[in-house]
Formats: sequence, C-alpha cells, structure tokens
Amino acid sequence: MGQLFILRGFHWGYNDETFYPCGNYIKSTFTDQIKAEKALLSLERSHWQDMDLGETYQFFDTDQPLIDRINKFTLQKCGSPLFTDDDRRDVFIPTTLSDDDFMEFLKIAHLKAFKLTKFEDDQKFYSLFFPDEQEYLKIYDEGSVALVYSESLEQLKNEAESELEYHWDEPLKLTGELSALSDSPNLLKTLIDTQKGLNYKADKKLLSIKSDHVDALFSVNELLKQPLFEIKTLSVDEIKALEENLIEEW
Repeated sequence: MGQLFILRGFHWGYNDETFYPCGNYIKSTFTDQIKAEKALLSLERSHWQDMDLGETYQFFDTDQPLIDRINKFTLQKCGSPLFTDDDRRDVFIPTTLSDDDFMEFLKIAHLKAFKLTKFEDDQKFYSLFFPDEQEYLKIYDEGSVALVYSESLEQLKNEAESELEYHWDEPLKLTGELSALSDSPNLLKTLIDTQKGLNYKADKKLLSIKSDHVDALFSVNELLKQPLFEIKTLSVDEIKALEENLIEEW
C-alpha cells in the first residue's frame, strides 16, 4: 500500500481590514514526500513574501504574547525584532530567513496558506451531503466557493459548524411522534433530554433542532428515519472533480 501527499491551498476572503482563510482546495498530489515538502515551501514563500502581516487576521488584533514570541525569534535569527511599535501595518516576513527558519516562523505565527496531508492511497475525506437538495456543504465567500471536507469525522464537525449555522439560519422543526421520526424513539428521547440544542413539545409533536449545536445536530441526525444530511466519504479524485465543477459554478 502506497502513500499519497496531498497539498491543499486556502481560499482567502477580505473584510475591508484583514485577509482570512475561507475554505480550501486540492492544489496538487505527490507520491514523494521530499518533492511534496519542497512544493509546500515554494508555495508558502511565494504567498507570504509580499504580504503585509498587519493585514492578516492573525496580526490585525492579536495579543502581545504572540508579538513577543515573533520578536524573540526574529531577534535571534535576524538581529532585530520584527514589530517595533504598536502600528502593525507594513510589516513583512524577513527575506533573510533560511528555509527552515521561514517555516518555523510560520508555525510560531500560526500562518498557513497551504496544508500538506499524508494519506494512505485508499484513504478518503469526509464530507457532508444534503439528500433533499442533492448538494454538498460548501463555504461561500465574496470571491470563492469551497467544498467542506476533512480527514476525519471530528474535523468535519469542527469545519462544518459555522457553515451549518448559515445553511439553516433558524431552528429546524420536524413534526411527528418520536416513533414516527426515529426507529429508536427511546434513544431519541434520551438524546433530547440530555443534549442542548434539542427540544421536543409532545403536545404539538414538534422537534426543534438548533443548527449551531453541532454535536446535537450530528447525534440526532443518526437517529432520524429521514436524515437531514449524509456523511459521504470521497476519494482525492472525487474531490478534484467536485472542485472543478465548483469553479464552473462560480
């Protein structure tokens, strides 16, 4: 069984003050780790070399401890601190940093324009699909649209949380006896009684589900006869095909 190294890039949005990541896409794939890491370094260098750090969401309104860590690092590696006053505009990553130090700088600063993931060749991503709409969950921003997918189900929950809140901007309401809604009505009742974000009015036979409570949403979905969404596993090639369609859609 071989390994596949997947290089993903982040889409970037701008809110009139800072740039922020808003979804990702598969940039390229490699079977050789060294080639993949060299490509990652080259892409990160190219992305950040002319980027004003003051316009990134990490530094626009960051805390002083991060500034202190960055200054300590650049003082050690370059001979002077990077941030010299409270004005964080017109600040750039030093071009004199070695490749290893440059990547270490990104790690300390929590900056990442690309992401390298190692997969076994039969490993798949997790994505979220709405059967009624025949659509996958996506992130829409002013300049891009991106498919939501992750290496694990837990990561998918984290990445899908805010997008599900946008997708369903009001609580979901399902009508019927618990036995009509689920093949396991007792488990469903226990879940409703113990999970925030779920409410059932027996007199109205109405189940309300808040989309901003992602754990409750995923848990109740597993018990419904007619799930609100499905968890799909997608190969790298399937992700690429879907992303190509998104480009045409946008």
